[in-house]
Amino acid sequence: MKRLYILIVLSLLLNLLGCSTETTDSTDYIEYDGSDLEVAVIGDIPNLNEEKVKFTNITFEEMEKLKPKPEEIDAVIITKENLIKASQGKYAKVYKNTNIPFFFIESSKSYVPFVYEKYSYEKYPEVDSLIYATGVYFHKEELTHWGYGLYNDKLNDENIRNVYIRIFSTIDDVKNMSN
Repeated sequence: MKRLYILIVLSLLLNLLGCSTETTDSTDYIEYDGSDLEVAVIGDIPNLNEEKVKFTNITFEEMEKLKPKPEEIDAVIITKENLIKASQGKYAKVYKNTNIPFFFIESSKSYVPFVYEKYSYEKYPEVDSLIYATGVYFHKEELTHWGYGLYNDKLNDENIRNVYIRIFSTIDDVKNMSN
């Protein structure tokens, strides 16, 4: 009887030790393991040390001059401080005709004000979303869009880095589809 009592107590203790209400603020460290990428950035280049990703700053004027399926870059990232300008109607044609993915960092208004000329970032309503970055890609006039959230909705360096790694994987997928 005493032995049964000890087994029950030990079993309960093990069950309690296995249960935890603790949540983490970041997910496991992941690495980008796709092909080499050339990514243009309008704004500050992300502080990432990815050997397979080369960042280059460009201006909106340089972006406007991109030819369809440019050989020199695989995607464009536009940072938060440039979203208002990025939503100007004239750039919607660039996003639609360049045939590479575009990513908008910290857009609280989805992808809509960037791809539809009649909307502006300032006037488009906020979207109740947990998306940290949104991406768009037009292929043969068909829109594909992505949203990338932060792990547990926690804004920290590791979670931001993981969003970028997922963006790089998307760029690599698009690049491989096009080849």
